[in-house]
Amino acid sequence: MTGNGSKQVEAAVTSGSSTPRLLTWSGQRRAIHQSLRCFGRTWAVLILRCIAMAGCPSYGQILKNNTGLTPRTLSLELHALLHEKVISRECDPGDRRQVRYRLTRRGEDAMAILDALWKYNEKYYLDLIYRDVHPSSKRGRFTRGRYPNPCDPSS
Repeated sequence: MTGNGSKQVEAAVTSGSSTPRLLTWSGQRRAIHQSLRCFGRTWAVLILRCIAMAGCPSYGQILKNNTGLTPRTLSLELHALLHEKVISRECDPGDRRQVRYRLTRRGEDAMAILDALWKYNEKYYLDLIYRDVHPSSKRGRFTRGRYPNPCDPSS
């Protein structure tokens, strides 16, 4: 216990400086809360995955390839992800009127977490993932290379 009553974690963390800092439980709680604010929304995760898989999709491509996603929800989620600096917004070099979205370094780092979550879901919630697929074709569908591209209707 420290003087202010908060418990300290045994692990030291270095955040770019040479001196390690001890994390408090309340600090961990705040960090987890902040991460879940960004990545705990269903559409945010699906939009990030779509951007990661499609490379640099436009607003229309993201909207078209996420059934059930409304234009308002997409706008709000893109704004939140831009604010969190997880994605960036760029003008298409071929058509300056067209805007494309790309993962930032922070977004790329988040994909490791989201990939682990997808693998967990694939292991424990396979029936939910393949609800509309014939039962005999469940196993082995994602065993080769990357996962299917949610922004590509052919995968």
